[in-house]
Amino acid sequence: MKVTRTRHTGVSNAEPRMSRRPLFILRAANLTLNVCSPLGAQSVGLGYQVARSNQSDMLESSGPGLRVRFRGPIELRYDYLMHEGQRVDSPCGGFIPPECGPEPITYSSHLHSLFVAARARLVSLGSFQLLVVPEIGLASGTVTKRSVATGLEGASGGGGGLGMGFALELSASRVGGSPIGGWIAGRVRGFAAFGPVAQDGYEPFRELDSIRSVEVGVTWALR
Repeated sequence: MKVTRTRHTGVSNAEPRMSRRPLFILRAANLTLNVCSPLGAQSVGLGYQVARSNQSDMLESSGPGLRVRFRGPIELRYDYLMHEGQRVDSPCGGFIPPECGPEPITYSSHLHSLFVAARARLVSLGSFQLLVVPEIGLASGTVTKRSVATGLEGASGGGGGLGMGFALELSASRVGGSPIGGWIAGRVRGFAAFGPVAQDGYEPFRELDSIRSVEVGVTWALR
């Protein structure tokens, strides 16, 4: 993934952001309901996933996902994965100078992705369907390191790239005649880096080759 580099100083303010996250998700879901119905969407869904990847700053991550299903097999998917942790590492990135040695740091990773998927039915089991779901889309993310001792931000890097994947999904559009449905799925996505490599830059997402995740969610039929 092509990456740009930024560097900031300041004190972490993660706790207020964490407290506002549920309210942000509710507002996003309400906005989606108001916008998608006039666009011909058949249903919207909100899920949560737990993911694993080969990127060192987001080996484990989790977050919400938004699904908008249109007529036919087409579905628009937005996912947000994040992870925060602490380890002994250099707060610098790219070419690390000798004076920037290992120390306790906190790190946070955030990955946004927008994919278009096609749903193909394999088996129908009453009101449930077993589906295979190929998908293609874009991803963009950031990683930030911060010194535990000083609270100052060290290296930060971000970028985006193309991704492809597929999921195996068990879903029901409606349960018991209600507009409420749900799904559970296992997913694999692969990513390809492109663009020139910065010799002295911090490019964390060039390490990202694949993400594997398990997801559960609920849907609301609009039509």
